[in-house]
Amino acid sequence: MPDHSLDKPSKRIIDQLNTKTVGPPLPSTGLVGDQSPAAVIDVGDIDQVRNQIHISEPNIKALSLMNTLSQVSNMSSNSGPIVGTMAIKTSTSAGSGTLHTIFRPNAGEIWQLVDASFDLDNATGAVNLRLYLSDGTNSVVVDHESESASGEFTTDTIGPILFNYDVYLQGWQQGTFDGVTWKAAVVRVR
Repeated sequence: MPDHSLDKPSKRIIDQLNTKTVGPPLPSTGLVGDQSPAAVIDVGDIDQVRNQIHISEPNIKALSLMNTLSQVSNMSSNSGPIVGTMAIKTSTSAGSGTLHTIFRPNAGEIWQLVDASFDLDNATGAVNLRLYLSDGTNSVVVDHESESASGEFTTDTIGPILFNYDVYLQGWQQGTFDGVTWKAAVVRVR
């Protein structure tokens, strides 16, 4: 029979999260409105608590507890994209020939690009646009387009496009225009 007694580090985790549920109730339960849980755990809660745990022998049970909580609440990359993290990130640039950051995650996070689009403001003629993964010094073209009006990328790259704090998503544009607004649909996977 497994030992379910809690050590002090594990008790601190439970104390910080004991007002949360691991997920919302199914609609079929009828628990809505005032009957719904006050707070459902999210990836921010998991990150905040997990980042307080030092990797040391006294914290082995606490680390195991965090792993269990992450999996049970579907806030772990073992279950694919993390629930509640899908977002559209935007970035606007007015300069031709400039490379600028569309989205750079926090350190320790891994995100996946789902798709990207752009809006051109007062374009005259063709504008060349490129979507990059960059480490700040070196860059790799993910996709490119030449447009004279608003458009979108449909990334045809084989496999998922993953990025993090060290290698992040940037856009580049060249031509005559007043501005370009980049939009990237992203989801966190770790």
